[in-house]
Amino acid sequence: MIQQRAIQSLDEADLRAFLKRVLKEREDQSLERIFRRFAMYYPPRDTLLALRGYRSGKMRLREQ
Repeated sequence: MIQQRAIQSLDEADLRAFLKRVLKEREDQSLERIFRRFAMYYPPRDTLLALRGYRSGKMRLREQ
């Protein structure tokens, strides 16, 4: 109930920022789950490096 009131008091820009943050957190959690599953089949170290490369956004790391 308190959270609902707090959200209702935000302006549109704040709501967009809040939604963006929530979606980013959910994306990060989903990626974490996917790469943990990869680690069950592939070497965990390689999987961690792949996740770091994906998150970095640097094309050079993604290609390795």
